[in-house]
Amino acid sequence: MRDSTYSSTARWSFGTIEIFNLISTLNKSITSEPSKRNLWTDPVWATINLTPVLHRLFSLPKIFDKTEWLQESCRLTAILYVREIQRKFGLNTIPTDTYLSKLKSLMTKEMQWDLYNVDAGILLWIMITGGIAASYTKERSWFATSIASIMRQRGVRSWEDSVSSIPHSLWIQDVFEWSSASLGADVVLAFFV
Repeated sequence: MRDSTYSSTARWSFGTIEIFNLISTLNKSITSEPSKRNLWTDPVWATINLTPVLHRLFSLPKIFDKTEWLQESCRLTAILYVREIQRKFGLNTIPTDTYLSKLKSLMTKEMQWDLYNVDAGILLWIMITGGIAASYTKERSWFATSIASIMRQRGVRSWEDSVSSIPHSLWIQDVFEWSSASLGADVVLAFFV
């Protein structure tokens, strides 16, 4: 079940909280737009609202301290997340390969440690967003296998439960519906291997 409080035994850094607030505020802006118009056909709205978020994400300090890996993982994930929103608008402004490989590298190191002190919804948000961003790359199978592994470790029984565990404020189903279903098929295959 989605929980907007991000319950976890992990202590959130100020940078991590700022990242969550940026994405939450952006998602509220998108979902509160009047339904009388098709928001996804308005590149001016996208430019005005997405550019400041990306600027702030790019200007946050990069954290290489292993005790603050979650902040850097969330920063990279938020960049990929906003990139997917841009894609929904038909914009192609940020190459994702660099951020995707950095996220994979960071998560590969962290997955060797105990991730149980990280909220399952946040961890799945990181990995599912990475997996969606990796749609047409060689990293896609790594993300799918890793998500399946996390699902098994956390007792998550289905793809739908994985997506449902992501906090509401960090996810817009309209943006990720098709990509999520495609990744979900890959995860289900990896889950039963």
